[in-house]
Amino acid sequence: MLNLMKIVFITNLLAALIVSILSKYVAFFNSTSLMDFLFFIVIIIWGIARLTWDGSSQSRNWAQDPASKKTMKMVSNHDFESDFHEQKRLN
Repeated sequence: MLNLMKIVFITNLLAALIVSILSKYVAFFNSTSLMDFLFFIVIIIWGIARLTWDGSSQSRNWAQDPASKKTMKMVSNHDFESDFHEQKRLN
């Protein structure tokens, strides 16, 4: 939980710093109200989240994962495909 709080704090601090620097050099980011400043911070946070987002289970090919390949070779008589679909259904 402490690591999550550190990440949230650093992300918010980084976004506020970016917006304050941009407001000095770009006229569009030069806001006069607090709501504009917070809106720009949210946009920057969304951009940071997009850059760090790992993707979902649909964006990965789990069958090509080296650890999954080794596991499938080691275990016989198990239906990995149905297990994968069951996990997706539960999520």
